[in-house]
Amino acid sequence: MFEPVLEASYLPSPRVKVTFESLHPDTATVTVWRAADVLAEVPGTVGAFAAGGYTTRDLWAPHSIELTYFADMFDDNGFKLGRTGQATTTVWGERNVVWVSDPYDPENAIAVEMADTFAGSLAKARSVERHNVGGRIVALAGPDGLYEGVDLSLKADTQEQVDALVSILDGSFVLFRVAPFVRPAFPTLFYASVQHNLMDSEHLGGFQFGGTSAELAVKGDQLSPITEAGMAGVPWQRYIDAFPTWQDMIDAYPTWLDAIRNPPGV
Repeated sequence: MFEPVLEASYLPSPRVKVTFESLHPDTATVTVWRAADVLAEVPGTVGAFAAGGYTTRDLWAPHSIELTYFADMFDDNGFKLGRTGQATTTVWGERNVVWVSDPYDPENAIAVEMADTFAGSLAKARSVERHNVGGRIVALAGPDGLYEGVDLSLKADTQEQVDALVSILDGSFVLFRVAPFVRPAFPTLFYASVQHNLMDSEHLGGFQFGGTSAELAVKGDQLSPITEAGMAGVPWQRYIDAFPTWQDMIDAYPTWLDAIRNPPGV
């Protein structure tokens, strides 16, 4: 009951539109979940307002892996009313392609080829304390942390691709999306802080002198994924720009859910 309707697309970047046509009648808020290689909340949907129905766009969706979506429903007091039915889809993409994007501006994304060294060696941080106990040296190890110092090197075919990568990788937070099992144990969604040398003349000179590609050295440390509410929403300014008056918006959308479901310019 209350299964979502899914619309998957690979371009302009991997995404899934998730629409709940109906919900439990007492529903005030929802949290939407995506199950892939891991179970995760869809960014921007944690405690999202929902009256009669709900629509969101998962602009952080992995590609080339089965995706299952469902939602938890809550009333005005935060009491969980239950879980919706689920629906499954796949955003089919190319296996050798890495989608690089800004998690806080997911429309700022580019697809490039991964270098041969991409995620070739993975190591997780782990704290270990050594103690002298009665003359014996013992170690107390903490839980595994996240991956550190991961090779995320990329290939670019044009100077335009290099420029686009620089604009994304210069940020403090980057999302890399790859097909499953491209590299053993590497997740389909890899959030990271990165270091790069994309402005190195060794790489840029190749295009200036007739080269056809360049390999770009990038390294990164894994970070926790984003879940902040409101990030997936369309700015209200977009509606203001599209509709000069409130009546114009009412004429364009029969219901509020239609307005959320089909924002202008999307």
